[in-house]
Amino acid sequence: MISAAIITKNEERNIERCLRSLSWVNEIIIVDSGSTDTTLEICRKYNCDIITSKWLGFGKTKQLAVNKTSHDWVLSVDADEEISNDLALKIKLILQSNKFAGYRIRRKSFYLGKLINYSGWQDDYPLRLFNKNFGNFDNSDVHEKVQLNTENVSFIEETLILKRILIKLIPIPP
Repeated sequence: MISAAIITKNEERNIERCLRSLSWVNEIIIVDSGSTDTTLEICRKYNCDIITSKWLGFGKTKQLAVNKTSHDWVLSVDADEEISNDLALKIKLILQSNKFAGYRIRRKSFYLGKLINYSGWQDDYPLRLFNKNFGNFDNSDVHEKVQLNTENVSFIEETLILKRILIKLIPIPP
C-alpha cells in the first residue's frame, strides 16, 4: 500500500496532469495553503484527502502531508510533476520486495516544452519514495529533502517528469 503526498497553492495549471499519473496509488493527500483558483475542485474530482494549512515552508508543509498519510510507503510528488507509466510499474514491483528504506528517482525536467540537459539537472535523483518509519522531510523553508535514519537507499532509473510552465508575466511599466 502506498500514499502520495502533494502540497498545493494555485496549481490549477498542473495538478490534473499530476493526479492522473497517480491513479494507481491507494491514497492521495493534498495539503493546500490557500488556493484561490480551481485547484481544490480538481483535487476533489480525484477523491483526494484535502487538508488546508497556512504556509509553513516547504519542508514542514510536506511533512504535514506525510503525517496525514495512512500507509508506511510515501511517494512525494510536486504538483508540476508526473509519474511516468514505467515509473508507476517499477514502484509497484518495489513495494512487493521492500529491500530498501528509500529510493532516489531519476527526474527529467522540462521548461517551455524542452528537456533541460545541462546545469546539473540531467543528473537529478531526488529521494521521493520512502518508508516513513525510517525518516521524513527536514524543516527547511526551501530546498527541502527527505532525511532517512539509514543508508539503505537505492536508485530508480524510470522517470519522474517535471514540467515547468511559464506563468503569465506582468509587464513592468516604463
